[in-house]
Amino acid sequence: PGQRLVELGCGRGHDAVGFADLGLQVRAIDISTKQLAGRIEHPRVEYFVEPAERIAVESRSVDLVTSDHGAFDHSPPALLLREVHRILRPGGLLVVCTYSPLAMACLEARTGRIGRQLQRPYALDAMRSDGRQVAAEYSYGGWIREFIRCGFELERLEEMRSTGGKVYFDELVDASWVESWPLDIAWVVRRK
Repeated sequence: PGQRLVELGCGRGHDAVGFADLGLQVRAIDISTKQLAGRIEHPRVEYFVEPAERIAVESRSVDLVTSDHGAFDHSPPALLLREVHRILRPGGLLVVCTYSPLAMACLEARTGRIGRQLQRPYALDAMRSDGRQVAAEYSYGGWIREFIRCGFELERLEEMRSTGGKVYFDELVDASWVESWPLDIAWVVRRK
């Protein structure tokens, strides 16, 4: 309680409000005015339209930064990591949830869904565009190299699978896939 959290790519603010309910002071940012137009109000959440690569807070002033399928899904990690390193206090925590490299390798371009067969090369540690959107597709090794290069220590990696038949991105993948393989991964790293 009382710690400062910045959420990168907050959307309507579901996660921001959850953290605020735990007592954190939240700065929720998104580049989409459309997303923020439907924001969920909370007395400990302030919403801002701003790029995650240039956050309007003082250096070393934030305790925790999160991004749950937010900015890290659509921006080069190195740009974001340098800015997160700037705003986090020494020892501050960054938690990034993004798609697993396996899920991205199984993404079918024609249907836009994740299938049971490999469809594309393993992550090339680069940005990729399908003409509709830009996505960051990094291997586990690529993520680790970026974290280290930008001044972070790896605490852990969580590979998340569903066990109860519930799927968060059901327009993208079916429950049986998520029960077999990790759709999402969550990196937990600390600023040196």
